[in-house]
Amino acid sequence: MKKIIILSMYFLISSNGFSQTATETLFAESFNNELSEGIEGKALLTGIDFIEEDKKQFLKKSYNANNNIALEKGTVCFWIKPIDWKPDDRKVHIFFEAIGNNSRLLIYKYVGKNNSLGFIFGPLKEIEGKSQWTMANTPIENLQTGTWHFVACSWDQNEIRLYWDGDLKDVAPIKNIPDTPFTSFYVGGRNPEKWTEIGKGITLIDELRIYNVPLPLERIGEEFQKFKDKASRDVEYPIFSE
Repeated sequence: MKKIIILSMYFLISSNGFSQTATETLFAESFNNELSEGIEGKALLTGIDFIEEDKKQFLKKSYNANNNIALEKGTVCFWIKPIDWKPDDRKVHIFFEAIGNNSRLLIYKYVGKNNSLGFIFGPLKEIEGKSQWTMANTPIENLQTGTWHFVACSWDQNEIRLYWDGDLKDVAPIKNIPDTPFTSFYVGGRNPEKWTEIGKGITLIDELRIYNVPLPLERIGEEFQKFKDKASRDVEYPIFSE
C-alpha cells in the first residue's frame, strides 16, 4: 500500500469568485501492491470469493480515518469493475464505507429493479427504529460485468451529491447531520458478511481519492476524463474462485 498526500493547485469557485480554500487530497490509494491489473497499475479485489463450496472469503481493506476523511465536507471518488457478478443480480455490493460512533458514509450497489447505485450519509444510529441518514441514488443500467466505471460522492453541511461516469446524477438535502467524526473507512465495506442480501462475486476498485471539499462538477469531469480512455481496454484478471 502506498499512501500519498497531495495539495492540489485547484480552488473552489463560488459566486463571489475564488474562495480561499485549496482543494487538498487527504488520501490517495492506487493499490499498486495488489495482484490484479487495474485501470492504472494495480487494483484491489473486493467482495465475496468462494474458496470452497461452503466457505466464503470476504475481501476488503480497512484504514484509519484520522486526517484522511472529514465529516464536515469532502469528496470520495474511485473506479469500479464487476468481475464475476451480473449487475442485475438484485443483490448488494459494497464499494466504500466510513464509520464513526454515530456517523456513516456508504457507497454501494443496492437491491432494486433499476440496478441502482446508492450513497448514504448521516447518523449511524436509528431513533425509534427509524434511520436518520440521507440517501442519493441513481439507476446505472450501463453497468456491465468486465467494464470500468467512475463513482464520485460529495457532501457538506447542506446536501450530498452522487456522480456516475463524470455526470451529476442526484442531489439530496441532508436530513440529519452526523455528530461524531469518522474513525475508520473500508474499501469493500466494514462487515459485508452481515448483510443478508449481499451478493457473491468480485469487484475491482482502483484509484481511490478522498478530498477535503465537495469537488465541483467540472473537477469531477476532469477526474473521470483522466482514465476514461483506459476504461475500455481488454485485460485478463486473476480470479481465485471457479
